[in-house]
Amino acid sequence: MSVLRQSVLAFSLLASTLLLSHSAFARPASDAQHEGRGGFFRSLSPQQKMMFFVDMRKATAGMTDEQRQAYRLERRQKFAAMGDNEKRQFAVKLQSEWDALPADQKNEIRQQAMAWRDRMRNGGDGQQAQ
Repeated sequence: MSVLRQSVLAFSLLASTLLLSHSAFARPASDAQHEGRGGFFRSLSPQQKMMFFVDMRKATAGMTDEQRQAYRLERRQKFAAMGDNEKRQFAVKLQSEWDALPADQKNEIRQQAMAWRDRMRNGGDGQQAQ
């Protein structure tokens, strides 16, 4: 299995874990909920979100489930504490990382993200069969 394929697989598994662990992603939110629960994340472009998940996968590689949960909680708290300027800078950083990826890697990440999204919409558990 290629390193890229392993990365994309890990990305899809991490993405499913992150989104399932945050109930705001599982149902529509009112405007009040939108601000307090995932509002910043929802403001990111699809490419920025994919890059966020790729970065998260890299950061949590080799961690136990408990360590991953603690890391995700720490990240959520960090984002909640960010000011508007910091959020914009973070989004720009994600976009520049995405823009630096080779086209084939972007396409593979997009395909994996779409497949994961389809599985989630159809009641799947986000796990990819081998």
